[in-house]
Amino acid sequence: MYWFRTTNGEIVHGPAITVLPFVTYGALAKKDSLGPRMTDALIRGLDRFPDIRLYSLQEDDGNGADPVSIARDMGLDYLLDGTVILTENNSSLRVTARLLNVGTRQIVWIGEYNRDYSTGSLLNIEDDISASAASALSEPYGIIRNRKNSKLLNGSSTSSASYDCVMMAYEYRRSLSLDHFKPAIACLEKAVERDPGYADAWAMLGWLQMDAGRFGWAPDNDRSVAYERGLSSALHGLSLDGKNINALKALGSIYHYMGDFALSEQYQREALKLNPNDPDTLAQLGWRLAVRGNFNEGVTMLQAAIEKSANPPGWYYHLVVIDCYLKNRYDEMLKLALASSVDGSAISWSFVAIAEGKLGRKEEAMKALARMAEISPQLAREPFGVYKKHQATDAIASALVDGLRNAGWQDPSVAGNSMR
Repeated sequence: MYWFRTTNGEIVHGPAITVLPFVTYGALAKKDSLGPRMTDALIRGLDRFPDIRLYSLQEDDGNGADPVSIARDMGLDYLLDGTVILTENNSSLRVTARLLNVGTRQIVWIGEYNRDYSTGSLLNIEDDISASAASALSEPYGIIRNRKNSKLLNGSSTSSASYDCVMMAYEYRRSLSLDHFKPAIACLEKAVERDPGYADAWAMLGWLQMDAGRFGWAPDNDRSVAYERGLSSALHGLSLDGKNINALKALGSIYHYMGDFALSEQYQREALKLNPNDPDTLAQLGWRLAVRGNFNEGVTMLQAAIEKSANPPGWYYHLVVIDCYLKNRYDEMLKLALASSVDGSAISWSFVAIAEGKLGRKEEAMKALARMAEISPQLAREPFGVYKKHQATDAIASALVDGLRNAGWQDPSVAGNSMR
């Protein structure tokens, strides 16, 4: 006989996951409580991500029933199980976790964590491993959402569902491309009509409405109106769920672009307090602190977010790249700028150009500048304005433009005047 429960009484949109008790082996067999304790720690870690439908599944009659079959019959999506092994000399602990797709029985993820072991450090080990595994699985760019997003973008038949609209918005926010923006915002607009009590849909709609303003995609081409529209949607999402992390992050972003940096930081820190293990929440705050000049705290957060993330998007690297540039660490800057260019953004390629220029590789710098201009003619025309649009300080924006000039960029207005 198996039983299941949700971890709270709220209606949750999203994938349904069950966590089986972790099995103990080796010298740890004498400490059987550690397997269930690791299971409980993982449940607590996963429960911090609000759009995960989390169930417990427990065998209590010893009949050897297949938990995967039972999970499938219950309509669950994933099953998480694992092992805990203590070495013979009791010096190290190894925890292995695996995620199975219930419908196909395919193992879609395996995580292995090795830690030095002592009785006094056990609680820290449990917290560390559970936080790492929960983040790898459930963060906005983690295993579960990436698998869901790939289905949506390839025409899943369930793409009209409200949760799927939120997943489309996550995928858009990874690329920040107009091609992904249009279907995502249209889907979210329908989602809040169909499901008006869905806080995540309102939060993501507010975020995309703000993006329409900052990227010039708003129908009326009025940035301030777009920001106000986004603010209204995000605030409504927060009114539906006062602890909704997406709403708090959206408000942090919107207030940042509206120029209220103190309120932006307040909302972002509140989100981080609710889920300190989410790399995206950590990166959002780190990015905003660093772009306003607080590199010490901001870059530390961004580096932690990159380390925690299973698949960090390009923008996680941007302010770390700028920090390297300002500290004359050009080899490191180039490595990180190339890592950021996975997003295909003009901003990332501008950083590649600056790094190549500083390293004296003019031909490579010119290629990067050409790529930048191809993606964003506006950045090629007026880089200072584009950098400032993201609320970078004057010092940061000016330093970046100087770097572009060193790479071979020419101000079109000056070049035009010299030709006449």
